[in-house]
Amino acid sequence: MMLTVNNFVSHEKKPYCQVHNPKNNAFTSIFETPINLNAKKLSEVVSEVRSLRAKCVWL
Repeated sequence: MMLTVNNFVSHEKKPYCQVHNPKNNAFTSIFETPINLNAKKLSEVVSEVRSLRAKCVWL
């Protein structure tokens, strides 16, 4: 199949055929709500504390 003016689709100013046109995925599986952002931040803090405890040598 050849691309022609009649059958191409433009994406970011590049020509694609209908089948290989990349789609912009605007949806994510996890919503960025304040509760989820807080849970993510807490998870990162706990992970950081655990890694710091693993590095420390207690006498």
